[in-house]
Amino acid sequence: MDFRRRSRFHERRVDRHTLADAIHLNARDDMELDVIEVKLAGEFEILVRFKDGVEGIVKFLPTFFRGVFAHLCDQSSFQQVMVVDGVVTWPGELDLAPDAMHDELKRHGQWVLA
Repeated sequence: MDFRRRSRFHERRVDRHTLADAIHLNARDDMELDVIEVKLAGEFEILVRFKDGVEGIVKFLPTFFRGVFAHLCDQSSFQQVMVVDGVVTWPGELDLAPDAMHDELKRHGQWVLA
């Protein structure tokens, strides 16, 4: 009977370790999705490089600049692009999803936003 109690406890402990391992792996994956560099590459284009070495051009078509991104159609506003906490960001807390960007750049070498 003591053996069963120990087994149940052990199973719960293993489950906690499995969860901790999953959290650690997710944190590591998120870190690999960190953008480490962003540079202007054209009028409405940026070159983005990720921590894992994936890099490419993100192109912004005129139809992208609407809603919260509308003011970025002004070149001087667009040029204020920077990396904040591993994310491509503009003033006003505007940013691009690093996971979607990473996937597109890894597959195609570029991401066209319309």
